[in-house]
Amino acid sequence: MPFSQLAAVRHRLAVGQPLPFNVLDADETLLLARGQRVQSCEQMEALFTRGALVDLAELRSPRELIAQAAPQQLPQLWNQCLEQVGQTLQQGAHEGFAQALDEVGAPVHALIERDPDLAIFQVLSRDANAHTQYGVDHSVHTAITAFLVAQRLGWDEAARHTVFKVGLTMNLAMLELQGELAEQTTPLTPGQRAAIHSHPQRSVDMLRLAGITAPDWLDGVADHHETADGRGYPQAKRDVNDFAALVHRADIYTAKLSPRRTRAAM
Repeated sequence: MPFSQLAAVRHRLAVGQPLPFNVLDADETLLLARGQRVQSCEQMEALFTRGALVDLAELRSPRELIAQAAPQQLPQLWNQCLEQVGQTLQQGAHEGFAQALDEVGAPVHALIERDPDLAIFQVLSRDANAHTQYGVDHSVHTAITAFLVAQRLGWDEAARHTVFKVGLTMNLAMLELQGELAEQTTPLTPGQRAAIHSHPQRSVDMLRLAGITAPDWLDGVADHHETADGRGYPQAKRDVNDFAALVHRADIYTAKLSPRRTRAAM
């Protein structure tokens, strides 16, 4: 099994960000697992000094790995990739959040393009008891659906990636509340109604604090509950960008597919 010195791929590493591959000690035993974080420059330099290694197979791009994977490997790859996306969302917006989303989103894009039917299966196949994970799962399923529709509509790669990120982050400010509501059997409280009404703008605020400035992405999140008849929220706007309009429809569609404590999936 061929290896590379970790120092040779230092350009793919960042302090405080999830490792994109397993890091092995000089004797080829596991030192740090993919997804763990190196917390300081000193720790990073110590890894280089001790001769840490990385498996060359893990240095292939996600697109290369997925393109070369056997069909029977794809379900497991889906599970791994969606788990990484979920973990990134649950960590919340932070410095480097945009880069982290790009890194975990790239293999999902490749999986969708490799087998669109299997992508549809991720949206339709559900654990009826996973209500507490509802917020993350719903965002992921909305993003996959929006990407698939954008692909069918012939949107270019940049637009497909943008609408995917809008779907992932549309509910960033209320992921935990969504899990609670999926379990709740009583009517919404005034506080919950206020949180729901304000979540588009609060999600945008979180993205801005994380350094995200892309207008299409931010506007898509801000307006994903607006409707052409002016009856949406929070601003009752009639004119929204295509990213918000598509995510709005994907959001409704996937919500109806999702089971709640008070009803089965539609």
